[in-house]
Amino acid sequence: MIRHILKVYLRSLDCFTHPEASIEVCRNQQTTDLIKLNIKAKDQAMKFIPYMEEYCRIRIDHVSCDLRGWAAAKRDSCANDTVMGLRTELECSLLPDYCLENYTREVSVMCSVDKFKREQRDPNNIPESGHSHDHDDKNSATSVRFSLYFVLIFFSTRAL
Repeated sequence: MIRHILKVYLRSLDCFTHPEASIEVCRNQQTTDLIKLNIKAKDQAMKFIPYMEEYCRIRIDHVSCDLRGWAAAKRDSCANDTVMGLRTELECSLLPDYCLENYTREVSVMCSVDKFKREQRDPNNIPESGHSHDHDDKNSATSVRFSLYFVLIFFSTRAL
């Protein structure tokens, strides 16, 4: 089982360290939008809720764009449900709680637990129910372990 898990993570590193042009477009759009939002927030002295609403929209749009881009990647290492499940869980875990709680319709479609493909990565991590992303799941030891892997993948893809 450990060998299988290691294979998935190594395959994901191979996939995610070589972003396609469409992924760069997603990243650049998010960066531009966040810079504009921060300028607007400063100029207009935005309050927390309006700021977070715009921030969540930017982040959710980015996650959707990013996942579409990786799903369309042409490399063999990306054409794998477990690798894409890992990326989906990473992107969804990076959404702030405010977005998870206030954009439940969008998040529940994009970040449903079944899209994480945990059961294909580790048979011991099958979720007890097929409901949408569970906020309490962040506190589990499993999520902590996966979060550490995600940090590795996230920073390895951002360093390029």
